[in-house]
Order: sequence, then C-alpha cells, then structure tokens
Amino acid sequence: MRLVIVGPFPRHPSAPDGGVEASTSDLILGLRTLDRGVHVDVITLDDSATKDRTVNWNGAVVHYLHSPRRLLTTTRYYLPRRRIRALVSEIEPDVVHAQGTQMFGDIGLSLGYPLLVSVHGIVDEELKYLDNPIAKLRRRLQSQVQRRVIRKARHLYQPGGYPMRHFGGLAQGNWHTGWNPVSDGFFAVEPSRAPATILFVGAVTRLKGVMDLVEAASKLLAEFPRLEVRVAGGFREPAYLETLQARVRQLHLERQVSLLGPLRRADLIEEYSRCSVLVLPSYQENSPMAVAEAMAAATPVIATRVGGVADMVDDGMTGLLYSPGAIELLAEHLRRVLRDPVAAAHIGEEARHVAEDRFRPSKVATRLLDVYQQVIDDHG
Repeated sequence: MRLVIVGPFPRHPSAPDGGVEASTSDLILGLRTLDRGVHVDVITLDDSATKDRTVNWNGAVVHYLHSPRRLLTTTRYYLPRRRIRALVSEIEPDVVHAQGTQMFGDIGLSLGYPLLVSVHGIVDEELKYLDNPIAKLRRRLQSQVQRRVIRKARHLYQPGGYPMRHFGGLAQGNWHTGWNPVSDGFFAVEPSRAPATILFVGAVTRLKGVMDLVEAASKLLAEFPRLEVRVAGGFREPAYLETLQARVRQLHLERQVSLLGPLRRADLIEEYSRCSVLVLPSYQENSPMAVAEAMAAATPVIATRVGGVADMVDDGMTGLLYSPGAIELLAEHLRRVLRDPVAAAHIGEEARHVAEDRFRPSKVATRLLDVYQQVIDDHG
C-alpha cells in the first residue's frame, strides 16, 4: 500500500508542536513496527523555509513544501493546493490521509484519490474563547471550511466519539472511530514522582484555562508549601500571557509557577515522570494528546469534562473530572491526589492499562490500515 499523509508534521521530529504533529509522527512509527509493506510519504508545509526540502524519517519520505504565511484561507489555499496536487500526482498513492478538517482536509477533497480525513479540533467551539477580532475572523472562515469538509468527505476518522456527536447529521459520509497514537516512550516511563508537582501541557491560551490552574494552586499553598506548577507549552496569545504573569505576581506564586515553553519530547517525558498529576483545565477539547500521554505514562489526570475528554477518562477510575471554571472543585481534586500518593498511583496504573489498549502506535496503526483498505475499496 502506498500512503500519502497530508498535514502538519514536526520540523524537528523530536519536538512536535502540538497534538496533531505528535500523533502524525507517532502513526508513522506505529506503521513501521507492523512491517506490513506500507510506503509512507508525508506532505507538509513549512512557512519558515525559503525552499523545499525532502528528508527520510523512520522509513517515511517527508516533503516539506515552502509556503506563504498569509492569505491562505481567503484564497482557498490556492498555492499550497496547487503544489500538493502536483506532488501527489507524481506519487500516485493508493490512499490519502488528511490530518485535519481545515486546510489539509479541504485540499485532500480536491486530489481525486481515496481519502480519509481525521477530525482534530472543533473550530466553532474554539471561536468562543477568542478575543482578537482578526483572529476571530480567521477562525470563522476556518469554521466554514471545516463544516464543508465534514459535509463532503466520504470517510472521516475520529478519536473517541465526540466529533460525530458534535456535527450530528452534517456529515454525509462514514465515520470511523479509533484513537490517536502516543509514542512508546511515554509507556516506558518509570515514575519518580516529586511531591506536590503539578504539570500542565498545552498552549498557554484562554481556551486552555491555565489561569484557573493558577487560581486553584493559590488555594493549596498553605497546605503544600513546596508546591510546583510547571506549564509546558507555547505562548500563542501574548495578551493572555501577560495577564497570566500579572496574576501570578499578585498571588505571590513566582517561585511556584514555572513557564517552561515548548519542550522537546524527551524533556516532556521527563516532566510526566516526575510530576504528581497532570491538570488540563480546558474550556474545549476534542481528544487531547496531553491526557493520552499522561495515561500512557501512568500519570494521574485531572481534567475538565468537555468535548471528548469523558470518552478518554473514566471519572474516579482512570482520572478525575470536573466542570470547566469550577476552581474550588479543581483545588479539591488536587488536594485528594496530593494527599494520597498511593491512591493517585493506583489511578495512574489503571489509566496506563487503558492506554495500552487504545494508544499504542502499533494498535492504532493496525486499526488505520483496516480503515485505509475500506476507503480504497469504497473508492473503487
């Protein structure tokens, strides 16, 4: 089988930027472990490059195409669409897998090959948490693209079941349900938990609710004077970052809160190993990689009951859930985990057991190979 994956891919595979890049690179690793004769080409865009480049990575050929930064959505991705179509025509794949229902899904629909589209974020929900007018306009246009792709695609892949529930009858094609893969490195974690160490993984944005975590942490300092809050992720909203830093100073938490920025994968795995708990206080999620990674690493999870999170976490068994914005309940969940490390470790081990069945790259790849064959058969 010759497979082309079109979508975001790490410029440096050891440092994926976000869940889509991580899951795509981990899928390639899963396909390689199966040794089923699948030839993989990845086509991605690199707006930081001045020219195209092609590299071989773990058996896959990765094509980085130089791309403009602006006027992509408003031109219906004219330039990258033309270049991706030309490259795909040269490769002549059996099946194309588009990672995302926005630009890459829209381009995928125009290629003429058997197509599977993976649903990642839900744009119309994310719109609610943007303040910048230009950013909101851009996301509205992207939401229109996403709905068009959902409506037209013959085959859609969803992690968990939330996208199908959200889009209801909009989709006319077939839904295929599975999970996104998590690197084997997370499953190999041997926990060495530091006391009262809270980890957040994700972009530092209003949507992700990092401020709520800071507020909850301030309520725990008297009981846990050695408390640490470690925030691993990029800073995509400068105004929100400034507000967050100001609030940290107001609460006198400068020594407790560390803004680490984006981390290389090896460093992120180390953070999962040493933390007491992962907290994801988001106001909207689909199937967050941070939760899947924490489960694989046997790290207890506290997360909001939004989007597809409840499909991933069995409340009270493999993690603890709460309603977004409920800072007092978040603080109480944190007390419960930090006071009883033995019970917390049991939750983490239960989560890892579930993760083994869902998120191992080889198991996700096996499922997707079956889906690819269905897509090919349906196209013929």
